[in-house]
Amino acid sequence: MGIETKSGISRRSFLGLAGIAGVGAVAGLAGCSPQQNGSGSNGSAQAAEGASGAAAAGGQADWLGSAPDVSEGDIVETKTTDVLIVGAGNGGMMAAATATDEGVDFIICEKNDKPQSTRHWIGAVDTAQQKAAGVEIDHGELINELARYASYKCDMDVWKVWINESAEMLSYLDPIMEASLGLTATVDTEKFDKQLHYTPMVQHMYLEDAALPGNVFQSNVGTQPFMKVDRTGKRFVNEASPYEAVCFASSNRPGGVWCEVWDGNIVEDVERFSTVGCSKGIAQQFAAGVTPDEMFAKQIEGGTVFKADTIEELADMLGFAGEAKENFLAQVDRYNELYDQQSDDDYGKEAFRLSALRTAPFYGGWFGACYLTTVDGIKINANMQALDENEEVIEGLYCAGDCSGSLFADNYPEYIIGCACGRTLTFSRHAVKYMKEN
Repeated sequence: MGIETKSGISRRSFLGLAGIAGVGAVAGLAGCSPQQNGSGSNGSAQAAEGASGAAAAGGQADWLGSAPDVSEGDIVETKTTDVLIVGAGNGGMMAAATATDEGVDFIICEKNDKPQSTRHWIGAVDTAQQKAAGVEIDHGELINELARYASYKCDMDVWKVWINESAEMLSYLDPIMEASLGLTATVDTEKFDKQLHYTPMVQHMYLEDAALPGNVFQSNVGTQPFMKVDRTGKRFVNEASPYEAVCFASSNRPGGVWCEVWDGNIVEDVERFSTVGCSKGIAQQFAAGVTPDEMFAKQIEGGTVFKADTIEELADMLGFAGEAKENFLAQVDRYNELYDQQSDDDYGKEAFRLSALRTAPFYGGWFGACYLTTVDGIKINANMQALDENEEVIEGLYCAGDCSGSLFADNYPEYIIGCACGRTLTFSRHAVKYMKEN
């Protein structure tokens, strides 16, 4: 195959096992990924041509479009390898690390000038950390919840690979993280007595100091279960529902957006809410001593978050007027009533995730959905082999990560925390080991 590259990561030049963890903290890896020369278009063209050819060979239509016209003179260098890993993300780096240990010759290609940060929240099942914490996961309950969440538009055998092999993956990753970043995984064992959604304790976290490069704080206040209203000023959803559920519900309301409101007790409220997943980011910031005014300083200055001394003033700042303002003020009174009685008679939200709106200052802002990731892609089997439209294996093509399919179906199982990253790492490791064995 012809690919344009002046440098690349191969089995012989890979930075050892620490490479998989170090990319999140070391900025000096730019020279370890393919660099663009000149116009920088030839490498992409060659990759597209190879992928298109693989698809066509498997009997599929040319879903990448027409192959570009590349002359022999445009090919700077031709390299031969047993395995070409496309993408130096979490999955690609795990594949590269596994290939290194397995003695598999490989080249890893990355379109950016350096590998991206690693993700330190990983879902896994039956790990040493879970066993030490007394956490037991019912495999049958877990796989059926995953399938139910996808309306059974998934391949349960593919999900079983993550359930059965993720513990081995994490035990492989642990010493890498320990040696390179001094981090060890802890399992999230937070339990909820009246949690409405099935929340298995599968998330493992590599907690790092805020001063470490690559550390990312996520605010995600819009995903917290504070009161949410539509443009008419009325509540419309259980705010503790999974993230995409709120987005879907808001899509049926005027403008497809929602307004979220909180008061001066926001720090105490977030602590009591005890949310899981990405919305925990705001709790981490508060725990680190960041104040609400500090957290939202840029948003307040930019006019996307509003701060007021009274609810009436906040209503005006949020753009509520006429009947919508009357509805909004009445909704605040109703929400305070639900909090006082500790029962959400309107939408059934858990009592510990209700809050009052009485203490100044008051804050609010408008939120809407945006794309976070693909939730489906090329269909695969339990060995990560790509399948064509007839469910036949496309020889030589393997897929792992958020761009591979057979698992999610127009949604993301948000309360099974870390399953996306966990399956990405597990599937990449499985694919490389399967290639070598076969």
